[in-house]
Amino acid sequence: MSSDIWLSIVRGDEKAYLIFYKENYQRLYGYGYRLTGDKELVKDSIQELFLQLWRSRLTINSQVDNTLSYLMTWLRRIIIKQQTIRSKDRLSINIENVELSYEQLLINQQSGEERNQKLNAALKMLTPTQLKILQARFYEDKSYDMIASEQKMAKQSIYNIIHKVIGILHESMKSPACNLVFYFLFFEAY
Repeated sequence: MSSDIWLSIVRGDEKAYLIFYKENYQRLYGYGYRLTGDKELVKDSIQELFLQLWRSRLTINSQVDNTLSYLMTWLRRIIIKQQTIRSKDRLSINIENVELSYEQLLINQQSGEERNQKLNAALKMLTPTQLKILQARFYEDKSYDMIASEQKMAKQSIYNIIHKVIGILHESMKSPACNLVFYFLFFEAY
């Protein structure tokens, strides 16, 4: 019977189209819900499916053996397309929320320059060995064992030097924004 209804739809029979819709809606809904878990997305996608079906009835394959399988494949493609569109919309909304005003950008730039100046001054206070160990750990991402081996020092000595360096840098920076950087460095160190 389903193939007879399908042929009637292809020929433009509105009554057959409505019967076909009623016969297949629940199965398509169940299938779509298992795919996404999003009731509204599934309902919208099924509506889109049947709208596309009616609009393209003159060009679709009239010799479909398994109409339900055909519809499920079509529905899955619509759902994937809708999810992609929704993801792009969410991303665009998130990007718009991140935009800063020109004044805020200037303030951030000046604050960044100020932090950089303080950091450079603080780094000049460190010994060459302290600088080497700091660079190896945080810029080259070397392990404490590797640094200890390269410096021919005990691993505990490397821990102590890193701890001392972070303390020196933290004290010399003395601003809330800079403190966040050094709290991160401190917790990264352990």
